[in-house]
Amino acid sequence: MTAFLVVLALLGGLAACGHREEPLEGDPKELASSFMAELAAEDFEEAHGYFDARLKAALPQEDLEEVWLDLTSQVGPFTEEMEVRLAEEDPHPIVMVTIMMGDTFLDARMVFNQDNRIAGLFFQPSEYLARFYEPPEYADEDAFYELEVTVGKAPWALEGTLTVPEGKGPFPFVVLVHGSGPHDRDETVGANKPFKDIAWGLSSSGIGVLRYEKRTKEHGAALYQEMGDSLTPHEETVEDAAFAVKLLLERDEADPDGIFVLGHSLGAMLGPRIVQEAEEAAGLILMAGSPRPLEDIVIDQMEYLMELQESITPEDEAEMEKLKEQAALIRSSDVTEDMAAEDLLLGLPASYWLYLNEYDIKTEARQVNLPLLILHGGRDYQVTEADFEAWQEALGEKDQVTWITYPDENHLLIAGSGTPGPKEYTEPGNVSLKVIEDIAAWIKELAS
Repeated sequence: MTAFLVVLALLGGLAACGHREEPLEGDPKELASSFMAELAAEDFEEAHGYFDARLKAALPQEDLEEVWLDLTSQVGPFTEEMEVRLAEEDPHPIVMVTIMMGDTFLDARMVFNQDNRIAGLFFQPSEYLARFYEPPEYADEDAFYELEVTVGKAPWALEGTLTVPEGKGPFPFVVLVHGSGPHDRDETVGANKPFKDIAWGLSSSGIGVLRYEKRTKEHGAALYQEMGDSLTPHEETVEDAAFAVKLLLERDEADPDGIFVLGHSLGAMLGPRIVQEAEEAAGLILMAGSPRPLEDIVIDQMEYLMELQESITPEDEAEMEKLKEQAALIRSSDVTEDMAAEDLLLGLPASYWLYLNEYDIKTEARQVNLPLLILHGGRDYQVTEADFEAWQEALGEKDQVTWITYPDENHLLIAGSGTPGPKEYTEPGNVSLKVIEDIAAWIKELAS
């Protein structure tokens, strides 16, 4: 499950104004890399020294420290610097430093002023590794075509892609629902695009697919400005998935009796709630999801990532203790609407946790009167065997449930080997052919 991300955007003064700091010697790329090294080492005094006067005033040293520690608590510890590049040169140098934190790749965008000091700082999800992606060999690009569509309605309308098999329709269709984080329609993670793999793989087998930008990706800033303190998984995920199903009901290419929902990770956790709202769905696929509370999954992930570190500092231990205290607060059901997001796990608003506390996944999954296909990767360190067993315990006596485990696959259902960890997402891969074949066979049997 990809971690949530809070974006920091601060701008200082690009032109000389009032007190000026002494110019820094060196190339902006070198300075940007050095600044990031200081942040990674948590030497906040040295890092703060790279700012110009206005940015120092806007982001005092103690605030910079808080921002960085909050970021590491959300996406994981700093792992390594991947690339430094000059994005723009005129009128002011803009340097992008791509870093890996936990299982997330971020671009630290730094604007430099005429004194070679950082006047603007912006963290955003990175698409650096996406350039290395290659379509899977099982995708037959002559077997389908793609159309651009719009999912939902203003002000949160989303760009989407219909992948339609060649030939005479209507065809069974699948709606793909993202995991956590501000994902694009391909659910790009590092060098991988699992939703594109699934779309092209299924459409090569005669099954249409609808994938779309996630609301937090396409409208992130406006969304948080409009409803940051009241955001819930309903607005983030559930509502748009239901809109996607309704869009397919209006398309001639889609069989209205053969529309399926495939949720990945958080999308799978919310799957039972999605098909409550999108009652026209013919079946539900839960891929690498869990019926356990999100706060438990987050703590398990962070403990696992900490175990992979070569050394654990007292600061690491303190941060983990803080996360555990935040998780315990949520488990206690003592969260109230007036609690500040920065005091809660992942920096998510109280409204988000109150929604999840009310959502009994196991009970709602048992109430789903649809065929279910539950898929699990044996090398998934984010949603583990314990989560798969929790599904079996909750749904083991339910009819119309199919269970499949893939021993060598990770959280993205991409095969790998060795100790599972976030670094493997830097390697290009594709959703395993067996996963595509199993999904296609299950859908075709139901749609026949």
